[in-house]
Amino acid sequence: MRGKPTMKERIRDKGKDLGADLVGFLNLKEYNSPRSPDPHRYLSTAKSIIVLAFKPLAGAYHYQENTWSKMPSYLYSVEAAGITAAYHLARFMEREYGGESFLVQAHRPFEIDEETFRSPIGGVSLRHAAVQSGLAV
Repeated sequence: MRGKPTMKERIRDKGKDLGADLVGFLNLKEYNSPRSPDPHRYLSTAKSIIVLAFKPLAGAYHYQENTWSKMPSYLYSVEAAGITAAYHLARFMEREYGGESFLVQAHRPFEIDEETFRSPIGGVSLRHAAVQSGLAV
């Protein structure tokens, strides 16, 4: 007989119920992204990063006039699903565990200045967070 699910199991299950294909967890002490700002800048009490990953709709790749310039609009459904799921997962965690959450969108906002205008810097490097949370293995 299985015992009571852990907090991590409940969060992972809720994320998947909300449509995520993968849910990764990263202790903020282990987050390493030298060019990105410290995530505590956005939420000083943050302890973890939870990464949600979504598979694009298969049909988005089969459109005959598929070009790189049109691709973002075909994949917009993934971004919209991700933002909605992340919001509802954050609300679930705040309700169930009493902490605070902060939502980082997939590609906005980012900072651009004279040093970074050719390579904008996001608030959190989701690529680094995804790999470091184990989603890339």
